[in-house]
Amino acid sequence: MPAGTRMLQRIAYLDIRVSLQWDGADEMAITCSRTPSQSSTWKIASGGTTGALLTGATLGELTMKYSVSSLTLAALVLGAAPAVAQRPTVRVTPYVGFLAAGSIAQGPFGFEVGNAGAPLYGLQLGYNVTPNIALVGNVGYSDSELQAGLPLIGGLSVADSKVLMYDAGVQLRLPITRSGTGLVPFIEGGVGAIRNEITSGPLQSSSTNVAVIGGAGLDLQLTHALGVRLMVKDHVSRFDYGEAMGLNNEGRRAHNWVMGIGLNLGW
Repeated sequence: MPAGTRMLQRIAYLDIRVSLQWDGADEMAITCSRTPSQSSTWKIASGGTTGALLTGATLGELTMKYSVSSLTLAALVLGAAPAVAQRPTVRVTPYVGFLAAGSIAQGPFGFEVGNAGAPLYGLQLGYNVTPNIALVGNVGYSDSELQAGLPLIGGLSVADSKVLMYDAGVQLRLPITRSGTGLVPFIEGGVGAIRNEITSGPLQSSSTNVAVIGGAGLDLQLTHALGVRLMVKDHVSRFDYGEAMGLNNEGRRAHNWVMGIGLNLGW
């Protein structure tokens, strides 16, 4: 009779209780006991090609022999242990969205000057300091038009406007589930800048202004490393006329909303 078969029969006769403990790394502990004073623990290491058994104290009449049958049994038990999914350290999120920019100047009777709403394309990079805290950086680009007009009449396009938005900040996320899937809400805040390049015929001007960023969103995690992200961010900035048009006026503070959807990729 093979040694592995004799061992299993002796376990059945002795009424031994066996418990398995997986540490999530590269070892499994197997503890056998008849009474609190009669116990023995073996560790199965998965680093080798065939595995190894490291025995502790002796358990009465039970012995563990190095044999082909016992190593096969250990490999089967080790393979059945649940694998612990690794949480990504770096996340990359390419996204598309819509930029709803606020007016950069106002006049009498509700006269306003501002960028028209336009599509926006962006990329966000995040580094997970902890499972709940990440450092994030973001860049977004939109090709819009500078419009001037009255609220009820509508706006007239007066120039082309290219908008480049970039920022860095901190993102706070709720813990994801152990399975790695589910809804994960988050909030973030930081500082950045908005660069406006305005072109009207042969004339061209530009202005770069500091922006304060605040936003929130929701990740639909399909796995730990793949998800769909919905987000809304507000870039609060003041357009600098002095830099762009040579006027002694900084303009008004405006809210520039970005609503986007993208893929959340983790490594």
